[in-house]
Amino acid sequence: MLDDHALEAADAQLHAHSARLSAIRERLGIPAPSQSQRPRTILGQVVPDPSTASPDNAPTSSGSVRADSADNADGSAALASPDRTCANAPGTGGSAAGAAGGPRGRRRPGRRTVLVGMVCLSLLAAGVWFARDRWQPSPSDSHVLRRADKLGKLVIGTKAGQPGLSMEKDGKWSGFDVELARRIADRLGFPEDKLKFVPVGTNSRETMIKNKKVDLVVGSYSINAEREKEVAFAGPYLLTGQRLLMRKGDTEGTVWVNDDKTGSLYTKEVRSYVDLAPKTDVCTAADSTSQKKLESLKTESGEKQFDVTPLTDYDLCISGLLDTTYEVLSTDDVILAGYQATYPNQLVTIGGDMSHEKYGIGMEKNDSVLHDLVCDALEKEISSGRWDQLFKDNLGKIGVEETCPPPRTRC
Repeated sequence: MLDDHALEAADAQLHAHSARLSAIRERLGIPAPSQSQRPRTILGQVVPDPSTASPDNAPTSSGSVRADSADNADGSAALASPDRTCANAPGTGGSAAGAAGGPRGRRRPGRRTVLVGMVCLSLLAAGVWFARDRWQPSPSDSHVLRRADKLGKLVIGTKAGQPGLSMEKDGKWSGFDVELARRIADRLGFPEDKLKFVPVGTNSRETMIKNKKVDLVVGSYSINAEREKEVAFAGPYLLTGQRLLMRKGDTEGTVWVNDDKTGSLYTKEVRSYVDLAPKTDVCTAADSTSQKKLESLKTESGEKQFDVTPLTDYDLCISGLLDTTYEVLSTDDVILAGYQATYPNQLVTIGGDMSHEKYGIGMEKNDSVLHDLVCDALEKEISSGRWDQLFKDNLGKIGVEETCPPPRTRC
């Protein structure tokens, strides 16, 4: 008898095969089969018709139902912690929720339902491989890769000042994003001697992609709906969350803050942004997801929680944080970890996640072949174990907790 773990794995495989088959049908000009207007049942899970589904109960990109927010004991808005462990990674046995009767809203399927679903999965997989025999994606089918081949270089945009993620020093590039980009480029047919990295800013990435200044962007690039209007994403390949970076105080557990009345500095225990005074000076990158989050925060009395200074990028904020121009730098915790590791006696990361971010690989919207090839390359890096090694060699060394890649919802 198959258990919930097998069901979860089968669901994931069915979803992936279905998406792949739809893409191949589109390229081959094969019309999609007609859809029944009745609710569909996939391996024991009832999927409502999109036309009748309530927006409030619509599944998120991860397939879960949106939950109401809660508050932390300190008064700050609580975020459901993203699963950054390997416990829920595909093939690792699922979460503890299954042991308590399965996730809310899912009934344990009967043996017949599971067997029928597995047969459907096998037939769908066979259809995928039959279609792929007729059409195999090749770099020569991608207009972006053809252009890169003609120029003799694949150009990848990344950040230039983020220790552990992407750094440029004396013409040499290093970091998790950089090494992952190298591996993907090699799988696309562009080894090191045919690869060029160029620095990109947070607010210039979409423009550089659309103006063909870069072929791909692999540089702490959060996927969101606004950006997806302009560019396409493959992935995500990393999950992170927004936190605060502050100057260490002179006693354990404290940080330096500014006295608004006197302008002098004093130390204070800070566990969350709600412990800070209204209109605290904070620096972040312009047009970043972090900027939007910071500008949305209010105190209990309705005042702005932060006075936000957006700069070209985070490495510029570090100088202002160290010289006391700003009290706080706020962005994704994997970025902050690199700065904290660089200045371990001066800086400390504060608080829990204020938002959740998923990093993806950015590219032009009108090159579906490139998108599929990048997705395939990323999947091979993950399945081969290379992703884990790159994580340990780069992010692990700056103190980022070991994790697994999130589901590739954009592949």
